Amino acid sequence: MSNLADSDDDYMSSKYLTELPSSLTTKPKTYSEIRRQKLSSKSGYIKPLREREKESREQGLSKRIDEEDNAESPGLRLLKKMGYEKGKPLGKDSSGITEPINIEMKSDKSGLGLSSELKQKAEKELTRKVKRAKINEDSFIERVRQGQVEKKVNAQLSKAQRVCETLDTRKGVMDNIFWPSKDDKDDEEIDEEPSEFGKLSPEEKLDCVLKYMREEYNYCFWCGCEYGDAEELEQLCPGINEDDHD
Repeated sequence: MSNLADSDDDYMSSKYLTELPSSLTTKPKTYSEIRRQKLSSKSGYIKPLREREKESREQGLSKRIDEEDNAESPGLRLLKKMGYEKGKPLGKDSSGITEPINIEMKSDKSGLGLSSELKQKAEKELTRKVKRAKINEDSFIERVRQGQVEKKVNAQLSKAQRVCETLDTRKGVMDNIFWPSKDDKDDEEIDEEPSEFGKLSPEEKLDCVLKYMREEYNYCFWCGCEYGDAEELEQLCPGINEDDHD
């Protein structure tokens, strides 16, 4: 019994699992491929015209015109009359190409030159999109920068108005248009037209407040101090602008 078991092949071994029949590993052929193979094996079989044209075209395109078996080619004879030599570039100054131009067969029904036209349109559209994106990016950056500048000016104006109110109050001034605006206690809307100062931009308002404190109190907002007199202000203060104090 043991001898019989030893002589039998083990069909679960790796030998039978790894060695698969070729029919299972190869791609199955279609009916037309099987039929064509049977016909080609018979003597006197004539290939379809389309297949013969394709083979002839591929064979012709794979050959160079200056090969030995093309010695009788009319094109080669014409080239030799114009001074062509094998392996040398074309052209009067020998600055042309040395290899034939590759031929690409069209597989679609679009007209000649359509692909290049579509390519040009796509490139133009891409260029327009890039420019548009650049303009949008620049305008966004400018809006952000402008917003930061306005925020900074409004903060400086609010601080300068509070300083102006402190200086005026210390001197006994009861009211000044340059002070911070005070809202109504009842938050009622006021129909009065804004003053000339209220119509100014934040930058212009800030200039007016700084000029008033400089002339009335010899106070420089950028220095942050009040000088004894106008002469001391002119001597010790670097200037009237913020950039002068950098």
